[in-house]
Amino acid sequence: MKLYVRASTQSDVNHLATNLRPEDTEEVLASHGDVKEALQQGLDESEECWTIVVKETGEIAGIYGIVGLEDNLTGIPWLLTAPPITKVCLHFFRLFCRRAAAASRVVFL
Repeated sequence: MKLYVRASTQSDVNHLATNLRPEDTEEVLASHGDVKEALQQGLDESEECWTIVVKETGEIAGIYGIVGLEDNLTGIPWLLTAPPITKVCLHFFRLFCRRAAAASRVVFL
């Protein structure tokens, strides 16, 4: 299956907050305590925030972004996903690597 990526909306955050994969829910509860608050923080604090959509079904597979730090040189990437990510995970990985390589501030260690 294929995917497309679009700018995230409040509606995407609301949807994903109740549809995360169990593994992602567990991680968010351990780090933030509240799924909706963590997603909202990601949307509000990321310079750009993107929603991953399964092209054939219209399902939201995840949301990702990068929260910039005060030094304007570094950032914290984040990604939270729903079960449909399994339909497009390889395609997403390839797309992400191409976008990251094209960004002048991204360095792979």
